[in-house]
Parts: sequence; C-alpha cells; structure tokens
Amino acid sequence: MKTNIKERLFLKITTSLICAWGLHCSMVFASPRILFTASGPGPGDTNLYLMNTDGSGLKEITTNAQAWAPALAPDDYRVAYVDSQSNLFITSIDGMTPVRVGNTNPATCVQWADENTLFFLTSADGYNFRLWRIGTDGSGESLVFTNVFVDYTMGLTAFSVHRETEEIYVTAWAPPNYNSTIEYGSYTDLSPTNVLVTSSSYQDHYAPVVSPDGAQIAFCADLTTSPGTHRLYVTSTNGGPGIQLSDVYCGNPSWSPDGSWLAFTRATNSTYGNSVYVGDIWRVSVEGTNLIDLTTNTPLGGTCAYPTVFEPPQIVLYAPEVSKNGTVIRWSGGAGLLQTVQEATNGLNKGWTTLVGATNMQSTGATLTVTDAVLRAADYYRILAQPEPSGP
Repeated sequence: MKTNIKERLFLKITTSLICAWGLHCSMVFASPRILFTASGPGPGDTNLYLMNTDGSGLKEITTNAQAWAPALAPDDYRVAYVDSQSNLFITSIDGMTPVRVGNTNPATCVQWADENTLFFLTSADGYNFRLWRIGTDGSGESLVFTNVFVDYTMGLTAFSVHRETEEIYVTAWAPPNYNSTIEYGSYTDLSPTNVLVTSSSYQDHYAPVVSPDGAQIAFCADLTTSPGTHRLYVTSTNGGPGIQLSDVYCGNPSWSPDGSWLAFTRATNSTYGNSVYVGDIWRVSVEGTNLIDLTTNTPLGGTCAYPTVFEPPQIVLYAPEVSKNGTVIRWSGGAGLLQTVQEATNGLNKGWTTLVGATNMQSTGATLTVTDAVLRAADYYRILAQPEPSGP
C-alpha cells in the first residue's frame, strides 16, 4: 500500500519548516469538518457549504455556482465540482474564485486521481456512462476504462477513488438480473476487473466508498424485499453482507478521517434510483450507533447532499510575540525569516496555489505583518505565542 497523502504532506512540510532564525513550527490537522452541497435559505443556486461535525459553524463557500457532487483534492484544500451545465470547476474550501477545468465531455460527478488529475463520469442519455480523466489544467482528456457502463441515474452520479491503492469503485448493471453491483479496478486497468460480492438480499448498490485504512467499504443498497429503501451498509473490502447503519433513503456516504464514523444524506422519500438523494446530512458510528441529524434544524434543512468529511491542515507557527487578533507577529529574524515562511508555505501547497498569499506578507525590520485574508480565518494557520523553554 502506498504512503498516505497526508503522511507525505506532513513529511514535506515538517522538513520545509526547519527554521534557522529561532522559529518553532509544527503541522497539525484540525478538527474534522464536513463539505456538502445545499440550496440556500433564500432563492438562488445550489452552493458548497462547510460545517463542523456537530452541525455548527455553517459557512457558505460559493455563491451562484450551481455546484454539485463536490470532491476534495488530496491537499484537503481544493474542491472540484460539477455545475448545472455539466462543466467541471475547481475552487477551494475558503472560497477562491472557481476556475473552469475545460472538459469537453459532459460530467455527472468527479473525483481526484492525484494532485493534478481528475476522474469524472459522463453520460449522454442518463443510463449509459463512461469514466474519463482530465488534467486540472484541462489537458489530457481521455478514457480511463474502455467500458460503457449502464446504471440508474443514482449510479452514474457517484463513484469513488481510493488513492492509496489506486483503485476506482463504480456501480453498474450486471446480467442476468441487471441489478447494480459494485465493480472496481486500478488506474491502469482497461476495465474494472473485480466485483464486490455482498448479499443476494441486496437488489442494487450505489455510492461505494472505501474506508481510509482500505479495510472496509460503505455503500447504499436496495433490498429485494422492500424496493426503493436504500439503506446504508458497511462491509469488508473482501465482500460479505456487512452491517446496516441506517434505515431508509440514504445516499453518498463519506468516512471520517479516522474511520470511526460516516456522514451521509438521508431523504424523506425514495427516488427509486432515478436521482440523487437530497435531504439532510446525518452521521453514524461504524457500529451503527450514535445516529445524529446535523442539518434539519438549520436554514439548509432538507436541501443537502454529497457530504464529504475531511481534516483541514494547519501549520502552527510559534512567535516571540503575537497581537491579540493574531495578525501582527514580531519576530527576531527580519527579512530572512519572511523568506523562510514563504518557502514553507510553498511546501504546503506544493506550488498549486498561493495558499497563504506570500505576496501579501511584508517585512519591515523585525516585524512581519500577516493580513486577516492571508490567515484564512484560521482555517490553515494558527499563530501562537512562543512557548516558554522547558527544563534547566
């Protein structure tokens, strides 16, 4: 199994942040948050929102975007999504201006293959679909699998990528009964070469997503005895019936970073596979306990879909002196330290975007000023007072 992307980021950043001017630095991952789509409290478009894992801290991050099916990049900062015209866009969790990728094949949903490549599904008729890849700069649009898959609409608006194993999970009809099954294959396969066998009691499967450690897979399944119910299940990636985590009308599960719980959409009635479930975001433990409704009692109640749980990365910078609002930091390193901070932040985003806006950082003598905009509302940086030396 490949090194986890977050472990690679951690090694990259902590190596970059060896400071020669007395600056003490470390990288942490903040408390998990949930990214999702919803229709706002007033008239308008479907947009991207963030909230804490208890439903608090609701924050809109796009406006008038018609954003659908969001997917987080390996950096847990950039977000790809599909708009109402089937175009792919990239924004960020702090709401940078969306940039169109330039796909020529209409997209129904999207996932990240790596830092610079997107996978997306496309369909011309709402039943037949294919899997494509494209660079984040719009280059290299080409087929991933040669197959033409067939599925209900719910199946062609959700798939998943497990980047550590470089495997892609889709659902598609399979003969002789033409129920939707979970199929998977590697990035380099010409077609999915494996089928996940669960239970003959499940009539259809949708929205499969593998746990962070690669040991379990969550999915929504329809029972042969009660069509249209679409319950949430978790089983081993080796297959089997697994355990049921929720009751009915569930869609688009997402694992917590530690694999102990999932977020998912729960609607109030069935779509029978003909469209994505839209309703409220719920969470549940992997054992099926602690079922919590997160959005019903918010202004977005009943309009939510596509939850994605993630941990925003943060760099902790320890400074000799910090002002109360955290925006003016006095160092002893002067201009040399400024260059170190710029290099360190480039290490974090690996050149993808100006994550902290190094051009907005000025050094005058021994004073480094960082604007509120650069701090990104503390999503990425925490500025703390220099800790007192310990020991003799």
